[in-house]
Amino acid sequence: MRQLPHFPTSPHPTPHTPHPTSPLPHTPHPTPHFPTSPHPTSPHPTPHYPTPHTPHPTPPLPISA
Repeated sequence: MRQLPHFPTSPHPTPHTPHPTSPLPHTPHPTPHFPTSPHPTSPHPTPHYPTPHTPHPTPPLPISA
């Protein structure tokens, strides 16, 4: 029955928290994933381009003058 108190006496696992900082450098891997998936980005973005939004740039023209 002496195994029960063993848990609270093991504070060593706490100092291992600083290790999660190392996985940060692994982020560069997800970058190459973007260029590999141009299918869902190419055909879909075309219809999303709303032309009616063009009238907005008209007001800023006089301000530049």
